[in-house]
Amino acid sequence: QNRSEMVAPSIDVLALTAETVHNYQEHERTHRWEYAPDWYTWQQDLFASGKTHTERLVLAGNRTGKTLSSTYEFALHITGDYPVIWDGIRVTHPGTYWCLGVDNTQVRDVLQLALFGRLEDDGFIGGWVHPDEIAGTPVRGQTPGLAKDVYIRHKSGGTSHVSFKTY
Repeated sequence: QNRSEMVAPSIDVLALTAETVHNYQEHERTHRWEYAPDWYTWQQDLFASGKTHTERLVLAGNRTGKTLSSTYEFALHITGDYPVIWDGIRVTHPGTYWCLGVDNTQVRDVLQLALFGRLEDDGFIGGWVHPDEIAGTPVRGQTPGLAKDVYIRHKSGGTSHVSFKTY
């Protein structure tokens, strides 16, 4: 068949492509943990050092991945759901945790956003922790869009408790 004899496809390829892209973007937005970045060597070393050090410090410049990597690791611990290649310590039971920031706005816009995403009317969307792993409705704080307490289903069958606080 030459080009002049070819028949155009009966489906709208552009619409199908746009829908596929939209579906991928929506999946990526709601399943962030599946799209973890390729970690820098220092971040991989930080994760692995959790096996042998009870305290760790990341002292680095702005926008270098401190929050991204630390909230990723924290999300793994509070859910108990680790990737197969995880070299760090594994928390096998649920716990109670505090997430601290200098003020409520910073806590909401940095820590809560990275861990759980935006708090919308029907729950969180877009953080390391998938909305299906959140047990019940988050207890809201006085700051709009900030949760005071969040309960997370741990893989062991229990429930982890994360409380956002300021200092």
